[in-house]
Amino acid sequence: METSQTDAPHDAVTAVTLWFRTNEKGEWMMNHLEEGHGANELPTPKVPSQKSVWGKGTWAKEPAWLNGDSPPKVLHSVQNKAAREAVTGKAS
Repeated sequence: METSQTDAPHDAVTAVTLWFRTNEKGEWMMNHLEEGHGANELPTPKVPSQKSVWGKGTWAKEPAWLNGDSPPKVLHSVQNKAAREAVTGKAS
């Protein structure tokens, strides 16, 4: 089932972007999350050294929502296989 990035599952949630990066084996791994559903092609660096390192990586993003629990939990996540396939050129 496809879900648009604006279709939040509940009102009391925070929109985030899950960023996935390929590891040395070519496997997709969740690297970190960023607030909001950004339009960037790369994650926003937190420190200057990340900008050059992250610019060399292969990335895919997936919009998601976090609930208000402590620690927060991902309530809904779009399975964005098409984005990963576009980046890698092969089906995942």
